[in-house]
Amino acid sequence: MESDSSTLAQTLELIQQEKASLSSKLLEMRTCVTKVGEEINAKLQEQQDWVNSHKISRKLGEHVLVKDRIGEQTGETVQKCGLCLITAL
Repeated sequence: MESDSSTLAQTLELIQQEKASLSSKLLEMRTCVTKVGEEINAKLQEQQDWVNSHKISRKLGEHVLVKDRIGEQTGETVQKCGLCLITAL
């Protein structure tokens, strides 16, 4: 009976050590997953910002084409400076 008790105590100690080890590994994995998630979110935000800025640029480009066509029809000239438009009469 005493040897059974000793074996059970050793088994319990091993189980507790394994639990502590697994808890530590789980915490490391959570930290890693959180970090990766934050990095992915940051990259996604950068991509969304890039897409949105290019949508604006494309719309401005379309606006320039319309102004050019209107300018050609009315005799106005359109000067383009970066993203700025200056209409000269």
